[in-house]
Amino acid sequence: MCGITGFYNPVGLNQSDATKNICNMREALVHRGPDDFGDWIDIRDGIALGHQRLSILDVSSAGHQPMASNSGRYRIVFNGEIYNHLELRIDLDKTHRIKWRGHSDTETLLALIDMFGLRVALRKIVGAFAIAIWDEQTKVLSLARDRMGEKPLYYGWQNGTFLFGSELRAVSKHMSFEDVINRNVIVSYLQTGAITAPYSIYNGIYKVLPSTFIEITHKSNPGVIENPVYYWSLEDVARNGVKKPLLGSDNELVDGLEELINKSVSLQTISDVPLGAYLSGGIDSSLVVALLQSNSMEKVKTFTIGFEEKKYDESMYAQSVADHLGTDHTTLYLTKKEIIRDITETQGIYDEPLSDSSASLRVATLAKKDVKVALCGDGGDELFAGYSHYQKISKISRLIDAFPNVTRPVISKIGTSLPSKLITVASEPFMKLFKISTATPLGLKIHKLAKVFNVRDHNVLYSLVKTSGMIEESLVNKEYGEIDTKNYSINNFDNIIDTMLFCDQKDYLSSDILVKSDRNSMSVGIENRAPLLDHRIVEMAWKFPLDVKIRNGVAKWPLRQILHKYVPAQLVDRPKMGFGIPAEEWLRGPLKSWVSELLSPESLIKDNFFDVENVQYILNQHMEGNYNWQVVLWRLCAFQEWLKYR
Repeated sequence: MCGITGFYNPVGLNQSDATKNICNMREALVHRGPDDFGDWIDIRDGIALGHQRLSILDVSSAGHQPMASNSGRYRIVFNGEIYNHLELRIDLDKTHRIKWRGHSDTETLLALIDMFGLRVALRKIVGAFAIAIWDEQTKVLSLARDRMGEKPLYYGWQNGTFLFGSELRAVSKHMSFEDVINRNVIVSYLQTGAITAPYSIYNGIYKVLPSTFIEITHKSNPGVIENPVYYWSLEDVARNGVKKPLLGSDNELVDGLEELINKSVSLQTISDVPLGAYLSGGIDSSLVVALLQSNSMEKVKTFTIGFEEKKYDESMYAQSVADHLGTDHTTLYLTKKEIIRDITETQGIYDEPLSDSSASLRVATLAKKDVKVALCGDGGDELFAGYSHYQKISKISRLIDAFPNVTRPVISKIGTSLPSKLITVASEPFMKLFKISTATPLGLKIHKLAKVFNVRDHNVLYSLVKTSGMIEESLVNKEYGEIDTKNYSINNFDNIIDTMLFCDQKDYLSSDILVKSDRNSMSVGIENRAPLLDHRIVEMAWKFPLDVKIRNGVAKWPLRQILHKYVPAQLVDRPKMGFGIPAEEWLRGPLKSWVSELLSPESLIKDNFFDVENVQYILNQHMEGNYNWQVVLWRLCAFQEWLKYR
């Protein structure tokens, strides 16, 4: 993996300014690629490309970027890996006479584009990538991103210049960049914990959507979000899969999936540098490690994080799996003080506000000592319904459906208009029905009950239940609104779990989970790979009937069946945790001073993003133990902490 950046100005460039700008932008990404660097500038055409290289395949100078195609037509900077590039080379050699200069996947990609054009090339490749390519013939700059959004790519027009980069820190180094926070996405951020694509935290800067490419020319309209071209469609894959599920016995389905995952794991071991894997001891990472070890003649290096406080520590489960599989396992035990220090520094790595309380940064740092590439289990939960909220919200939906449509608005209206004492009595059965905590402040109980009860749209129901009681809007300064980033109706499937799976794959995975994974690993110069996110596995997962994904209340049933062939069930079948920390308790304890400082009236008034009175109300509620506001408080703190690093 690497860091890419650059800019385009259709009226041309000044040599001195262009050189200074591209150097500043590229050097901001040195952590992503400390092994090599390169710049390329065409003053007349107004284009500049920069690259910081993390050498994984063909570590020689033959893999240096920016790289020109054999024809001389294209110039590319590329971040990522093309896992099937050797297969593609064989196919190219059968039909074209190509004089290869080295064995890098970047050169393979350029040859594909030379022969077939960008769109066809993107459809042929399997990988995780972000690409910027300049066409000397047509004078078109194209930016492309992998299908599931594993690799980041930002872009935007600023004062007549088009900027792009793997991270916002690179874009912000250009002298044309305007440091203006996009206040319209703050409510959405508080609701989801991330800045959802295509928006970013800065005005005029956007994210290239997964599975798309955009084209920039001298005719492009500055200030407008570029029209994306889809070379692969998650929505089409999902709807077609649900409509035409796979037929066959359970064994046939599981065996087919195992074969595909095994192939993906095998492909993603391609590397000219040491490779290992993260192992939390859960289903997904254990499966990846099991298949990796089964295909290796040597002990696979695996890594996990443990807590010195035993009641939160699950590292012993990872150790048990590692012992059974025979991996070379390393555990790093963190003290409470070390974790707290990492939490306060993480926002400087994430580049824009991201609410995450895991210790995954530390596990990447640990792995870096022995390997340069690490496989992980990202994607298993989103593909095979691993999160508990899938079944919880499905149950809520069925209960609501038991009431006739015509009665729901009436019940909702009555519920919000009853006197407070009567509300307390009348609402209690519903609180139990919807599993809403009795510690929740009364007004919030009724607000949440009323909204949920009157929802007909699956996606809206999912959004309402996942948020912290729909109070996020009240926490943001009233003079600012919110960009409506969601067209709910188009995301609906007949089954609410399918709707949730689609939304999580489309937004949560690429805007949250994979951002965390990318930034944490690249901050220390290590490449993460996620075999479960091979698009062919995604396509197969959507063809699995729901009663196979969730069998008798057991989530990720097919993944478990595969894993049980390699690891005894008793070692892995337990509640999901990952690398998380006990956030609710720590916010009231060891993190109390951190939270109190970030959310003090003085801090909140300084930047004027949040409503002081309402934030103080929920902060006091949490500290007094009256209600667990862990999620939204963490998101507020992450935002406030991020402000220190911008």
